[in-house]
Amino acid sequence: MIALFLGVSFFAPFAGEQWASKFIILLCILLIVSFGFKKDIYKSIFNKVEIPFWVFLLTMIGGLAGVKDSAVAYRHFWLFIFPMPFLYFFAKTAFRENSGRLIIRSACLMATLVCIYGIIEFLTKQNFLYTYFTRNMYFEVFKGRRMMSTQLHPTPLGTYLVAILPLSIALKSLEKKIFLKFMSRIYMAIIFIGIILTFSRGAFLGFFAAMLVMVVFLIKQKKWLYIWALILLSAIIIGISSLCFPSARYSLQVLALPHSYYAKLCRIMSIGPILRDKLFWGLGFGHYRVFFDHYLPRLAGYCSYDGKVADCMYITILTETGIIGLSGFLIFISFLFMRIRNRLRILLKNADRLLLVSFLSGFIGMLCSFLTYDGLYWVAPSYLFWSYAGILAFLSGPKKATG
Repeated sequence: MIALFLGVSFFAPFAGEQWASKFIILLCILLIVSFGFKKDIYKSIFNKVEIPFWVFLLTMIGGLAGVKDSAVAYRHFWLFIFPMPFLYFFAKTAFRENSGRLIIRSACLMATLVCIYGIIEFLTKQNFLYTYFTRNMYFEVFKGRRMMSTQLHPTPLGTYLVAILPLSIALKSLEKKIFLKFMSRIYMAIIFIGIILTFSRGAFLGFFAAMLVMVVFLIKQKKWLYIWALILLSAIIIGISSLCFPSARYSLQVLALPHSYYAKLCRIMSIGPILRDKLFWGLGFGHYRVFFDHYLPRLAGYCSYDGKVADCMYITILTETGIIGLSGFLIFISFLFMRIRNRLRILLKNADRLLLVSFLSGFIGMLCSFLTYDGLYWVAPSYLFWSYAGILAFLSGPKKATG
């Protein structure tokens, strides 16, 4: 699990497709080998509880049917769909509650190092990785304005940090030694600063949602006080951004610009014509961009090729895999949330509840950030999302009530 976080934090986003495939093969081998050591692993993968996941996976495979550009569809499939079961089941079978604190501590340390590197990049406008190691077309666009660190683009970086921030908050209560408690506060502060410096509206929305989940499930007294404090903090961030960084994406000056809302509205309006043509299986993986000029002619001349996306993962799933693909996704998420809800009802031990809620908060934070971009088509958010889903499936699985 620690190696998984290490790969997502520092290597996977820019290592290239060849190394990404080797990483998935390694996970597959570890998963197969683990069958020889733990006989119950087979039952945790092939059981009625996982039927919604298999339904979703089968519906996603349908996204390969009748595609216009098979090269684009198969590239997206192998990079982002094929790894799903390996990440999900590896995390579900590898995670253990008695190692939770060590895993969280390691993940928070890695995220903090990513942030420190990103803060240095933000201040100096220099990034060794993108200058000498790998080409990143976004670096020249965003350097000195938005932090991207090791994640190629500020928005997936923001999603990655939103997923880790609740873990750093939980770590403060999980740690026993004073020094480690102090370090957890350092992690929390630096990761929070990193989220702000990505200037990602998706990350900002995900941060608010993740913190709201933690307040709702963990705060017993004066809950509304914390909710209002969270709202006030968000207002302060927007206010400071408006005064000091007027060109930032969540400043009032930028939020008031009409053209971004027009583009969003056009993308939403494209759903109807696409579903009229491809109701059940959709356009195919990566094909929203392929058909962008056809279904959004008003934006065709204003968007670069890189910008010809749905700017929302749920619109992407619906238009590229049809109502069958989206239904599979919603069924999987709904059943997972139902199991988590049932588990939270019987959890009495604070440490167990804190562990489950911290991963749930990060998971919901990612879901909210996906409202603003195609997050599952980026390596770090995609790998983290399915890993968190696997961890939550394990933590919400059938166990004896603790107390």
